[in-house]
Amino acid sequence: MLTDKQIRETIRQYVEEAGEQFYEEHLTMDARFREGNIDLFESQVSGLHHVLAHSNFSGDKNVAAGWDFDGDIQAEVGKLFGVDVSTVGRYDIQFLKACQAWTAATKQLYEDHLKRLHGEVVEPKRAAVPSEIPEVAKGPLVSEVVEPFLSDRSKRKDIEERTASGYRQFVQLFIDTMGDVPVTDVTPSMATEWRDKLLEYPKNKTKVKAYRDCTPRQLLSMDIPPADCLSKATVNNHLVHLSTVFGDLVRLQTIPTNPFTGHELKTTQQSYNQFTPSDLDLIFTSPVYMSNSDNRTGWKRTQAHWWLLSLALSTGCRAGELAQLRLDDVAMVDGILTANIVEDKATGQRVKTASSLRSIPIHPRLLELGFNEYLGALKGAGADRVLQGIALGSVKPVAPASNWFDRYRQSFLQNFKAERKTLHSTRGTFYSAAYNDVGMEILSQADSRGF
Repeated sequence: MLTDKQIRETIRQYVEEAGEQFYEEHLTMDARFREGNIDLFESQVSGLHHVLAHSNFSGDKNVAAGWDFDGDIQAEVGKLFGVDVSTVGRYDIQFLKACQAWTAATKQLYEDHLKRLHGEVVEPKRAAVPSEIPEVAKGPLVSEVVEPFLSDRSKRKDIEERTASGYRQFVQLFIDTMGDVPVTDVTPSMATEWRDKLLEYPKNKTKVKAYRDCTPRQLLSMDIPPADCLSKATVNNHLVHLSTVFGDLVRLQTIPTNPFTGHELKTTQQSYNQFTPSDLDLIFTSPVYMSNSDNRTGWKRTQAHWWLLSLALSTGCRAGELAQLRLDDVAMVDGILTANIVEDKATGQRVKTASSLRSIPIHPRLLELGFNEYLGALKGAGADRVLQGIALGSVKPVAPASNWFDRYRQSFLQNFKAERKTLHSTRGTFYSAAYNDVGMEILSQADSRGF
């Protein structure tokens, strides 16, 4: 590895020898060639100035081509120091320092030669070598790239505020735990270290009193039970967000490679399990489906809550899609009552992916249970959503519905939590039934004893 002393002495020798050569050439130069040399050296000086101002000396086009500079800086430095450039790491700091020192010295040599061409007397010793080799530019801090990334992304594709907030949150957690470092200093090993720290970080930090007022670094110093820490799937989600931000920096040539790729953890357990036939029996004979049940503490019973699970199990829709479904989105198509999952900025409706935009026929069993009459009553009451009795979350539309089911599960479906069965289990249950060609028989377990 090159040392600072070696860089200084080699560059000093280069300046002395090249300076003498320029001086001698100037003394013997025919006046007819001076004008052409002036144009050439002005272009070279401009190119070298641009490189010094904008390049990180990592071998990108700013250095290799040097814009108006015709040479290959790394090749010149490799020749000067006797280094095989093909064996040098792209971010070998000492070699990059040598590139920067050579560029600064060469620019000074060219500027002195230009002065001679314009008639000034400049001795070779005028070209000086700095006593200290400056640090190579390392690029913006991690905190400085988030907003430009979000701004650019919003111009190229729509990005919801909750998605933008997620990026800010994940990047801030990286800064809080690893430091606000230049993006060029973030390495794959640092990404791995951050991933492993997240496995010791508490989930639901703001909901647990013992963790609520602690800083991220304080939390990482605590002995938090594994059951209270972030899951592998959640950690992977953090990595995906950081990988997206740093992948954009690669696109912009701010960094050469993405340090956050290839660190995902293997997950073998789904975030939730499907409902079994016996689970469905339990659900559809629980209080919300019994006409003689009264409201009880910790749960709420409205027509919307009654229809929520029935719709989810018969359509395979995400609960968030059903929560946003408007009465205008349910219409007759070729004689079949159809629910249309749409995205509409005017109404605030949004979907997870483009493929989520679809039309789904309403199953005849729902019509037998009175779904059409339910829709008519909603329209008569001036409602605008199919599940009007369930509020919409401001960040996640599905949140109130999901929270309600969690409370209801705690009261009447107590084994579901340990079995990792949630409101979102309806989607997997539907697709499993469809895959196994069971059809919609699961709905036959829901009778009309409710609303």
